[in-house]
Formats: sequence, structure tokens, C-alpha cells
Amino acid sequence: MGICPNCGSWVDEGDICMSCGGSYSYSCDDEEDDDSYAPSDEPMPIELSNEAWNLYLDFKENLALIKINEALEHNDKDYNNWNRKAIILEALNRYAESEECYD
Repeated sequence: MGICPNCGSWVDEGDICMSCGGSYSYSCDDEEDDDSYAPSDEPMPIELSNEAWNLYLDFKENLALIKINEALEHNDKDYNNWNRKAIILEALNRYAESEECYD
């Protein structure tokens, strides 16, 4: 068990933080403190989501859709990512798919 350095939530060993999507490797060794962590090489879902949104704001909707889908692969329960995906799909005139994202 460890503490997420991003939001302070408790996280089980080997899991990602379900509150903020932080992807750190949490260690429970007796020799180390419970809140020790080693950053992962993989981008965190929040980083992917923010990158997708910045691409959308730069009118690069196709690339934004790829990044938001990657964020959703990590955490498909984040309503903010679904909302962003719906907006990106609307910009691509894919209205039926966009509406499904809001559901």
C-alpha cells in the first residue's frame, strides 16, 4: 500500500491511482517508507488526456482522438475523458459516435 504523490489517495501495490490515474510503481518493502515510489516510463492517463485536449485546441482533431483513446484504455471510467472524446468527435462531424460518449 502506498500514497499517490499526485493526489494523496491510498493505492495498492502495483496498481495505478484510481482517483487521478497516476501510474507509479508503489513498493511495500519493510526497509522503505510506505509512500516511496518510482516514476513509470509510461505516460499517465491524465497526461494523455491533457495532450489530447491541447491537440484539439490546436485543431488537430485526428491526433487528439488517438490520444484520448489511449487515455481511455488506461481508465475507461473517467467521465472527463469521455466528455473530451465526445467534443473531439463532434469537431470531426462524427455526431452519432459523439452522442454515445455522453451516455
